[in-house]
Amino acid sequence: MGLTNIAPDAEDLDRWRREDAEARAYYAKAKANLAASDLQASQAVGSGLGRKYDAGKAPVAQGFVAYFAKAMEAIARISEYGSKKYNAPYSDQNWRKVEGAEGRYADALMRHLTAHLRGEELDPESGKPHLDHAGWGICALIELREQNKKATT
Repeated sequence: MGLTNIAPDAEDLDRWRREDAEARAYYAKAKANLAASDLQASQAVGSGLGRKYDAGKAPVAQGFVAYFAKAMEAIARISEYGSKKYNAPYSDQNWRKVEGAEGRYADALMRHLTAHLRGEELDPESGKPHLDHAGWGICALIELREQNKKATT
């Protein structure tokens, strides 16, 4: 399969800019709502307001999305690139089905990270930052680790 249809065109770039602006607005609103709910929760004891016990649960919105929204978008663009490159819809989860996935993704992660550390910003095949590819690889390895934990418990 040729790679001619993988590079982003003006329409992709415009869509990404719109999505970026929408995501920034969404995350700013979510962050404000979370701050307000934290304040309300601290005032709830003895006030008749409801309580929610979240101890031991991951603070996904507050501790990841709000911190790393731009990184998430960059990694999502790598997913989009891979979906087009391998002609696989997101719902197929093709990346999970790769034989020897952990080792192969670790190798790819290290190739991209090494290229980034050598000063090569963009991957010559995709035209996307090596660091974004490395971020995708880290996410894939974490996801596979967690998936394997569930399979063995």
